[in-house]
Amino acid sequence: MSARVHSGPVFLEERRVPKGSLITHGGKWVSLCRDYGDGSVSIARRKILGRVDDLPYETAKRLHEENVSGYTLVRHDKQQRALSKRGMQVIVKRLGIRAGLKKKLTPHVFRRTFATHLYNNGATAEIIQALMGHVDIHTTLRYVQIGPDKLAQTFDRCHPRGRLNDQAQQ
Repeated sequence: MSARVHSGPVFLEERRVPKGSLITHGGKWVSLCRDYGDGSVSIARRKILGRVDDLPYETAKRLHEENVSGYTLVRHDKQQRALSKRGMQVIVKRLGIRAGLKKKLTPHVFRRTFATHLYNNGATAEIIQALMGHVDIHTTLRYVQIGPDKLAQTFDRCHPRGRLNDQAQQ
């Protein structure tokens, strides 16, 4: 099974569009759907299309499609609401699943990675603090993960013994 099946739709455009249902009940073809109309209330729609004996499946299917085409089958919010914290977590999690990542992906992982990349590429803690909107520098320092390469470079550059090792090797 692909990761996309597990993750579900991420964006509205990816949702499966409902088509209603064409069923037989009591020897009759019945077209069923849910109409969202203006978006405030959903109304269950049911229409008997004809007897199963008199109406072939292809004709019943065409009549069903014509019947549901006049209804709004997908709910649309009238108001453009801001994305909630939980909504963003769900989107990021689904994208991580889709990408086949083994570790759990969260928005916080993006923040931590952002801070670490800035720090590893020469940004000071004060700059990162301002970019991330932290009040306390200690909060910023918790975000920054110092890698072993950065640690070794800083030691070689700043510590007297690091410079001696550099000179001895040349």
